[in-house]
Amino acid sequence: AVVSTQSTGNSRSKPPILVSYLTMISVILSALLVACFNAHYHIHDWNSMKNSLPVAGSGKNESCDYAEVYSYHIHLLFWQNNANHTASAMALRDGFIEKFNLYNKNCTISPADPAPGHEMCVFEVNFDPAGPFTTAQYAFFIPPQQLQETSAWMLQHR
Repeated sequence: AVVSTQSTGNSRSKPPILVSYLTMISVILSALLVACFNAHYHIHDWNSMKNSLPVAGSGKNESCDYAEVYSYHIHLLFWQNNANHTASAMALRDGFIEKFNLYNKNCTISPADPAPGHEMCVFEVNFDPAGPFTTAQYAFFIPPQQLQETSAWMLQHR
């Protein structure tokens, strides 16, 4: 923000530092409002997506024009200090594990490993902020062939 130091002749004008803070606060609040109103989920045409995304080992990626997709993660972030958020998040996790029969299928791979060909598995719950996540979170490792079904289930039950 640019603050003029010239006097307006008004003895009741705000000090320049206060004008600067007020301007900064109004910009931040405006950005937050825009972000809140623009937050939404895009519905994708899954059939065209799955036909256009190459799957590891499909031989469709003979150049660097299109990178192969080896795997996905579904993450759920929740406020660990809120008992209701934590209970709801863990119930959703339990439902996902039940739906996709992931009992005792804990991920033994690193979250950074794309693990081509690995089966769906469950990463540990992080009840404290870790990595790029500023709240508690958990994740599931999802092979490309199961992205549509797992994403649809999660969106319908979140």
